[in-house]
Amino acid sequence: MGRDVVDTIGGIIFLAMGLFFTVFYRKCAREAVMFQNKVFFGLLRKLLYMLFRIRIRELGEFEEKIGRVAYLLAGIVSIVFGLLILFGVIKFR
Repeated sequence: MGRDVVDTIGGIIFLAMGLFFTVFYRKCAREAVMFQNKVFFGLLRKLLYMLFRIRIRELGEFEEKIGRVAYLLAGIVSIVFGLLILFGVIKFR
């Protein structure tokens, strides 16, 4: 496989990933917060309460807004990176 084909495939992958993140950034942030509350913080909350009687709160609206910004920025950066790869400014070796 030639280097041009690899660059084209890599650029398309980055573009697709960037488009996904920019279109679904709200849903991604909401699902990430729900997953963290359910799996990680659920287990950690139970463990800390059982061992040390420490209570921690669940992630909420503020963390979801931070996640939205993070996913949106990741999408924009991925789109720019994918376009730079497709136009040959950045090349894979």
